[in-house]
Amino acid sequence: MHGIHSICIRGLHVSIAFVVMMLSTALLSPAWADTWRGTAPSCAGQCLPGEVQISTSSHGDGGQCWTGNKVLCRNAQPTCQALQTNTSCKGVVMICDNGFYTQTTNTPEWHSCSKYACGGCIGWTSQGLSVQSNGIIYSVSPTDDLLWYRHDGRNDGTFKWAHNEGKKVGVGWKVKQIFTGGSGIIYAINDADDLLWYHHDGLNDGSFRWTNTDGKKVGNQWKVKHVFSGGDGIIYVINEKNELLWYRHEGYTDGAFRWESNEGKKVGVGWDVKHVFYGGDSIIYAIDQNNDLLWYRHDGHDDGSFRWASNQGRKVGNGWDVKHIFYGGDGLIYVINQTNDLLWYHHDGRDDGSFRWSSNEGKKVGNGWDVRHVFADFNR
Repeated sequence: MHGIHSICIRGLHVSIAFVVMMLSTALLSPAWADTWRGTAPSCAGQCLPGEVQISTSSHGDGGQCWTGNKVLCRNAQPTCQALQTNTSCKGVVMICDNGFYTQTTNTPEWHSCSKYACGGCIGWTSQGLSVQSNGIIYSVSPTDDLLWYRHDGRNDGTFKWAHNEGKKVGVGWKVKQIFTGGSGIIYAINDADDLLWYHHDGLNDGSFRWTNTDGKKVGNQWKVKHVFSGGDGIIYVINEKNELLWYRHEGYTDGAFRWESNEGKKVGVGWDVKHVFYGGDSIIYAIDQNNDLLWYRHDGHDDGSFRWASNQGRKVGNGWDVKHIFYGGDGLIYVINQTNDLLWYHHDGRDDGSFRWSSNEGKKVGNGWDVRHVFADFNR
């Protein structure tokens, strides 16, 4: 979220703006590569000795500045390309650390590109930080190959990719449904209606490495119309009766066959939709039979209760006649249209369900996306 002045968690209102500003002065990244200097919200970016300023921005590769700007500083090293975001707490302030892992030994090594204050830590689950973009997209080809992509232009909708073609990271992915569980976790429903769990160890670089290539069976009789992850082991299903069901997979981190309940909790009825996907922060998007894009917020997201911000979805778009649609984190929505173009949108009204977009039309960021399934990974 941009411009976090305060945070309200389950009725407790805690002002963190002052703490964030004081803490930000201590979070400058080391001079490892072309690096954004200045930490949100009070930026005042300056290059270090030996670096050359090449650009300025109000957000750089992280949080939005309330005052001042960030500066991009160049040195002799290659550009530091952040692939994912790790979070930690310093007092009541949550710190987002953009960077990437390399692994030359048994222990992965973390390389930090930038840090910024991005939320609050009060001791309860904080909604609003559950889905952060890392630009990684998976697709299943018509020949059932699993392909890995990284969209380096995800922040502004530019036609910029890590590679011209997807990297093959799997074969024989003939599945009915497939969706992300976040941070390399992939769920799939096979032809026998078994729910399988996978972990892609090659998430960050697109290498062909898996914890278990055959997948762990974590459920059976998953005959569903739609299925998607709500983050942190929560899975939503729309069944044949158009009921929306909520499940919590307690074994989501290791692929164990452990669930909070043997049956899903009914949290909605009348979900006769063409497409549906999770948008973070308890937000759910759906495209109805009239090709309207609807916005919902499930206030019962954490416990599976039948509580919603509104009895009906809010209309935030029309004319969404698409082949595929999926969430990219941070308000980003990707669409594959009827001509197999990949389009990028940013929903500015994501937080409140208002009809506001960065552009009336999507930006074309890819072509030739003739796929069976497609989804984006996110950082848990």
